Amino acid sequence: MSSQGSVCGMNPNTGRVVVRTEGGYTVMDVERGIVGPRDVLAGRISGPGRAILLNTSRDSSEVTVRVEVIDAALDVARALLHEDIEPDLARGCAEGVGTA
Repeated sequence: MSSQGSVCGMNPNTGRVVVRTEGGYTVMDVERGIVGPRDVLAGRISGPGRAILLNTSRDSSEVTVRVEVIDAALDVARALLHEDIEPDLARGCAEGVGTA
């Protein structure tokens, strides 16, 4: 399944990000590449595991991620973001905007 979404939450301590998509929230760990708040990631996500996405906000640079959960509810995505960070860093997911 091809999809795209906007980065709406980040944990700078772990490299984990939450991407808001049409189906919900996808939680992934960035293994390689640069991802920032509000960046749009696009590519094929078929399930948990490794995926190579394009960061269309940064000249379509490749980003290698490990997808943990697809189409999660907001509370699940926030919990998986590991809330050892300030609450404001995850708040953008509920508002539909990136924060960090």
